[in-house]
Amino acid sequence: MNLFHNIQKPAVLIAALLSFFNSFAHAEYDSISPPDFQKFLTQYQAKPSLLREQPELLKALNKDQLSEAIESLGLDHFHYLHPVVIKGDQFPKLVGRNSSDISLATVRGGKLISVPSQIDDLDTSGWIYVEGQSSNPLTGTQGVFDSTDELIFMYRDTGSKQYIDTIPNATGGEVVQELVFTDNKNQQRYAYVINKAKQLSTVDYVSFDLEQGKADTTFYNFKVDPNNVLDFQDFKANVGDWQDHRLLDAIFFEINTGIFSRWTTISLDNFNNFEATPVAVIDGPIRAAVLLKIWVKYGNIPLMRIWGQLNVYDQSLAIPLKIEIPGGDILAKTLVDPKIDFLLDFNGYEGARIAASGTPEGQFGVVDGVMSDFEKNADMSNDQPWLWMESGHSWDLFATAQIPKSWPAKLSLAYLDDFDDEVENENFPGAWPRAGFRVSELPTDSLDISLNIDLRFPDTVGKAGPHEFAKLALNPPVLQVQEFKLAVQ
Repeated sequence: MNLFHNIQKPAVLIAALLSFFNSFAHAEYDSISPPDFQKFLTQYQAKPSLLREQPELLKALNKDQLSEAIESLGLDHFHYLHPVVIKGDQFPKLVGRNSSDISLATVRGGKLISVPSQIDDLDTSGWIYVEGQSSNPLTGTQGVFDSTDELIFMYRDTGSKQYIDTIPNATGGEVVQELVFTDNKNQQRYAYVINKAKQLSTVDYVSFDLEQGKADTTFYNFKVDPNNVLDFQDFKANVGDWQDHRLLDAIFFEINTGIFSRWTTISLDNFNNFEATPVAVIDGPIRAAVLLKIWVKYGNIPLMRIWGQLNVYDQSLAIPLKIEIPGGDILAKTLVDPKIDFLLDFNGYEGARIAASGTPEGQFGVVDGVMSDFEKNADMSNDQPWLWMESGHSWDLFATAQIPKSWPAKLSLAYLDDFDDEVENENFPGAWPRAGFRVSELPTDSLDISLNIDLRFPDTVGKAGPHEFAKLALNPPVLQVQEFKLAVQ
């Protein structure tokens, strides 16, 4: 592993710095001294992927050091974890080139260096395309950059400095376009599209093992049933003082409805009726996109097969749900008061603080096994569909749910803080807490369901609090793509 890729330093200094990082090979949490932490910051600012290459460093940082390290990059805690996904139609001059020739670079450590990025092909339904596995045709041509392809990278890898003529180009490739991002504070950051770079980043932020159902990222790891990704068997952080603690017990996805009346009901859930089998994965350095074949069963009788996707990022999970049922417009007319619940069952979050978009700013509920008036009244809206929970262990949850604006349904908070409430299919009894989203008031003329769940795991939302974090999450930086002209100083 070349820790100092593209950075020229005297051999003695390189040896000293390598010795410094190797000293943390088996470090414990909160074991980095202030002087050593300052040495680390110098290298981290030149290379934000350093914590992936040296995972023991991340394990050793205390929560204040991690927060300071992120902010030393000139980023808040949302922009640090934010994956940028750009459609190919934003780059008309790149369309038709070989995807393998296109990469990304930013100015770091006084040079223009390559940073991790990937390009994914999609099928006609918007899922990743995997030859021999996808049920829908590929849009465009495989291996060729098309208008429907997705260019993906981490916002943390953008730079605060523009590339100018006095800065060496260490990529060895041609700079063809400049990406300018402007956030809600009018601060700008830059990245550059490179053609045929000779020096490419080898950093891989995420991985997913299809056969074992195991995922690993810089900040967390999890294991699911290899035959059903909605059945979580482990979920742990790689950061903070809870690294041996299982954070997530289970995920519950349920559809409940009356048939012809409220008194004749049916319930479908991800343990008994939905089997989401991973059939393929596009495992890139930024996103491991797992293609899912989902069987819907009732009484062991297969009713239908649908497709889905699980997107694993470095500090987040994205679960886009699209259910298109043939003849659903007729079936929908038989349903009475259908509801969809998506819940996360947490383990041992006693003392954690919670808030949602509908709670007063600066006020929080506390997980203590009792539903307080604050928790009972907590809610959210379609326009501000978010939930926040702070563990106090460098591991927060900031979850959002989105439904199409044209879809006349209601989003609300689903939440329970009750250590004695036990349900089937949980490993650790009780709601410690159980939190997520409910979709109700569904349209009765169609059963086409679209619901996008994003689970973000920041170390903290920052001193401004969850409401300010929400403004950033719901309004990411604005991108301007422009032709590159080398600026002369």
